[in-house]
Amino acid sequence: MKRTILFLLAATTVMSCLYAQTTKNPFSKMGYKKHITYTSSKGEFEEFHKNADVVEIGSVYFNTKTNKVVGFVNEEKENAEVATATSAMSVDPLCEKYYWITPYAYCMNNPVKFVDPDGKAVYLFATRLPTTDGNEKSGVPFATHTFIVVRGKDNVDHYYAYGSDQGMYGPLKMYTTKDAYTQDKQVFTDQKNGKENINQKACIEMPIPEGMTSEQFDKKVISTAESFGNNPNVTYVLTGGGETGGNCNTSTSTILSKSGVDEKTLSDTKSKIPGLVWGFGNIKPWTATEQKAAVQKENKILEEANKSIK
Repeated sequence: MKRTILFLLAATTVMSCLYAQTTKNPFSKMGYKKHITYTSSKGEFEEFHKNADVVEIGSVYFNTKTNKVVGFVNEEKENAEVATATSAMSVDPLCEKYYWITPYAYCMNNPVKFVDPDGKAVYLFATRLPTTDGNEKSGVPFATHTFIVVRGKDNVDHYYAYGSDQGMYGPLKMYTTKDAYTQDKQVFTDQKNGKENINQKACIEMPIPEGMTSEQFDKKVISTAESFGNNPNVTYVLTGGGETGGNCNTSTSTILSKSGVDEKTLSDTKSKIPGLVWGFGNIKPWTATEQKAAVQKENKILEEANKSIK
């Protein structure tokens, strides 16, 4: 009985050793039987080492068995920047669109300013006030303009911004991709292509509301944005005040709210937007019916006020 147990133990040990040599090292079938290590050095360092006895000391390679210098460190490798903080463990599936960026880098190594545009999300952009030139730096740095871009399964940018074509007054108007502000279009195009824009303050990927799929959220945001009433009596107000007044920020937050984004998420989103975001979180009458009712209510209040004066 003891002999049988000893035989089984010996057989198990031998099989385990053979298994370890053949399965733990996926490169063994190609002739590499040494220890495998993984790095995040953008390809500057070897992913495996053929000889574990050779170590790097300063600018030379030293064989610890023979006590001899066997080579010199490549200067480019010596000076290589190893990005560990923002490196990813897999290749970006859209890396072919960004040849100038390593496919393992997340958000161009700038996750504070950028998100990872995977082509299937709702993005809130925060910028300086729009200028007529997409690359000209706006002269009003403290005020913040916001707009929404939806990238759905069709991989098309659905852009929505709200403002006035008469400057700081006039009817509140909806702008879509075909008539987008020049600066807005340049900002979201640059972000999509992985480039920085001097007017962009932030780009926030909106979380999908509970109980909805990504596609459902995309469609809801698009349908809500396009249901804007465009009532000529709803005017642009810089601070976004009043039931019949609004601006880009009241419009952006109203769209998100009516698309299922809860108050806490809106509040958290506002805290991530740099600068003065006048009106963000102030939910407005949105559809033609809602705006008409708000205008009628305001007119009635004004009539009653005039009568009391007389």
